[in-house]
Amino acid sequence: MVNRILVIEDQPNVRDNIVELLGAEDFETFAAEDGMAGINIAQAHHPDLILCDVMMPDLDGYDVLNVLRQDPATAMIPFVFLTAKAATKDIRQGMNLGADDYLTKPFTRTELLQAVSSRLSRQRTFVQQADYELTGIRQSISYSIPDKILSPLDEISRTAEIFGQDADLLTTDDFKQLGKHISANTKFLQRAIQNFFLYMNLEFLARNSESLRVIQGAHTMRPGDFIYMVSTQKAKQYGRLRDVKTQTANVHLGIATDDLKKMIEESLDFVLSTTPANTPVLIQTRVAKEIFQYSLECRLEILTPEQRQRILDKAQVPLDRSFFEELDPGLGVLIIQRIAELYNGALTLDCDAEAQFTLTVSLPTKSVIQPV
Repeated sequence: MVNRILVIEDQPNVRDNIVELLGAEDFETFAAEDGMAGINIAQAHHPDLILCDVMMPDLDGYDVLNVLRQDPATAMIPFVFLTAKAATKDIRQGMNLGADDYLTKPFTRTELLQAVSSRLSRQRTFVQQADYELTGIRQSISYSIPDKILSPLDEISRTAEIFGQDADLLTTDDFKQLGKHISANTKFLQRAIQNFFLYMNLEFLARNSESLRVIQGAHTMRPGDFIYMVSTQKAKQYGRLRDVKTQTANVHLGIATDDLKKMIEESLDFVLSTTPANTPVLIQTRVAKEIFQYSLECRLEILTPEQRQRILDKAQVPLDRSFFEELDPGLGVLIIQRIAELYNGALTLDCDAEAQFTLTVSLPTKSVIQPV
């Protein structure tokens, strides 16, 4: 497959020489005489690499890069600056905007081809790795969806058959129990399907640098109060208000409120759906060294001996996606981990021999700029 390269250069002789050199190496080239023309060509043809002069009239190279990095269709195209300015501050400015490399004028044919080859090779590696990871995600989801969806569907189907075949033999208590069984399986099914698609979206989001920068700029002003409110609402849904206790602190937190809410809801859905009534659940938050920690603690007897040992051995063998799927088939714990990672945080699990279980989310705090 022939690689396509866009050359944006306002000096005709330099532009023509670069195009001729690249053409001799069997690259397909596009040429633009100014920044605006370069942007239009990049957005129309999506080249594999862009070589762009820095000093140009109207739109300079920095402007071109800034525009292209904000467009999802061109944001990931490798971008190499061509410049006679090689000062450290100029290089830093370009790199801060997302440039991949610099070529200082005048450069030789060998230097040009080496830079082009290096960038194209690195991009191929990046694309291959992304494809590999996304293929793994698709396969994992395609393998696990049937079990997680068909199992509760089978339960609902069997219960419906009982209603149809044995209705005359069922007591009022039987109807109540079967109705609760259908309700529980339906709720699990709804949660699992929603979380499957949310997890897919989080994985794609993690690979979009521009979207990632946007969400990492979000914040929650009083997370302690918010956690108390969400926890109370969730406990009420399960009829467990007396079981759930909160001890929360406030700090300016670097996470979107909706994402924080999702983590709190999923952690409580996991423990409240797997523990009997009258099992105490303690929620605490603390702040230390610019790190905010949310922890949920309870006695979790559903943990198998193998799962407890895996958690105890996590320092030697980190917990992976398959463990989180096994622990919580509704994918709530996996969702918590992925959201925390998107905000440069982490999820940790702990337990002891008495099945005392602790889920902890650590997130960076966000500094507040005081008005002058």
